[in-house]
Amino acid sequence: MTSQGNATASPSTAPTPTVLISWDMPSNSSHFFPHNNKNHLTDETSYFVWTHYMCKAYSYCRLLKVVSSSLTEPMDATTHKIWWKMDAAAPVLLTGCIKAELVVKIVHLATTNAA
Repeated sequence: MTSQGNATASPSTAPTPTVLISWDMPSNSSHFFPHNNKNHLTDETSYFVWTHYMCKAYSYCRLLKVVSSSLTEPMDATTHKIWWKMDAAAPVLLTGCIKAELVVKIVHLATTNAA
């Protein structure tokens, strides 16, 4: 408030775009994803727990923003190469964590988020 009682303008709260500088899959990331049939998604009964587990694993690998579509495909050539590498890794990790019969249900989808 100013001395006259008028409200002052607040700073903009627009989100800051994520800048991609580099990305590499952490060397031990495979330990964070379900790696045996016991932990794979088999049907909707285990979906809630499996999704929570996958979000944490994607977060560890710094892929959650790509998977959730909050980090969209950049237009400039430098960051596009990094984003493409991230976007290519995410579905590979996903298909390795679900029952083979479910892969055919998602393989045609355009994004990991849609899957």
